[in-house]
Amino acid sequence: MQLDRSIDQLDRGCTASQFNLSLSWRETRGREQTCFSVRGKHAGQDFALQVQSARVRNVIVDNLNMFLNHVQGDVDGDFSKAMRVKIAQHFAATGEVLSIQEVRTLLHRQGSDTSKLHPCPPSQTTFASRFDSDSDDSDASTP
Repeated sequence: MQLDRSIDQLDRGCTASQFNLSLSWRETRGREQTCFSVRGKHAGQDFALQVQSARVRNVIVDNLNMFLNHVQGDVDGDFSKAMRVKIAQHFAATGEVLSIQEVRTLLHRQGSDTSKLHPCPPSQTTFASRFDSDSDDSDASTP
């Protein structure tokens, strides 16, 4: 299955069309916090899954949506095909999502000119920067 061509987005809760069926909805009542819906790019290709806890659901939805955004790129060409391929290959091998800067470094080491294309604006948040600790800044201000 080609993930970036089949899946459009993951949503928290029971938004898949299967939940419009009365019996399905009755069975999931009270379980919305542990369900997520997978929306396909083509009509009628959506389904929902239930996991053990809301935390597990949130991790899955957040990380897979971020992965889909990195792999799909955008129409403006901010993420070149070479970068999207490297991100997808690394994710398939390790389960980790690389930041754009990490991909640029990897491509630069391999001697690719693609590493110089499309510089990240300073305001752009990369995957790694989402996990930076604010406590590092507060430690610098204390003597």
